[in-house]
Amino acid sequence: MRISSHEHAPFNAEPPRQALVSSYVTPTEFFYKRSHGPIPVVDDIERYSVSIKGLIEKPKEFFMKDILSLPKYNVTATLQVYPSFLIKMLIPY
Repeated sequence: MRISSHEHAPFNAEPPRQALVSSYVTPTEFFYKRSHGPIPVVDDIERYSVSIKGLIEKPKEFFMKDILSLPKYNVTATLQVYPSFLIKMLIPY
């Protein structure tokens, strides 16, 4: 089994439903993908950065070396794709 792609631009894919019922933890290879825009092509990962700015006191810029140096945690969490939630709210019972 593998995830199936619904759209290529923006990229959206999800696993078959039968892949999700064997455990309450979704294996990494079956994790859904949702994009709202094009996926950037990064030709030099060491120069690529992410900026956090706006309504915060101290804007930050993180490079890949900064992100890789952050502590890592394993967290079990429930994620839901927003449109699925919205559709359920709009369908009358």
